[in-house]
Amino acid sequence: MFSRAGPRPITCIEGIMDSQKYCDILSSHLPKAADAPPTSLVHSWQFQLDNNPKHTKVLKVWLANNNIHTMD
Repeated sequence: MFSRAGPRPITCIEGIMDSQKYCDILSSHLPKAADAPPTSLVHSWQFQLDNNPKHTKVLKVWLANNNIHTMD
C-alpha cells in the first residue's frame, strides 16, 4: 500500500488468492494499514482497484458494506 504519507506495512500472501481470500486479507489488514503512522488515513483515502479478476462482485460488495470508497 502506498500513500502520500509513504508506504504502509506489507502483507505476505500464501497460496493462490481468490476474491474471498482477498476480502479476508483486506478485512484483517486494511484497517491497520489505513491507521499506520506517520498519519492516519482513515478519513482521507480511497482504495484503488486494478481490474484484476479477483475484483469481482464479491469484493465490490465487501468494499461497499465496509464503507470503503474506491477510485473511479
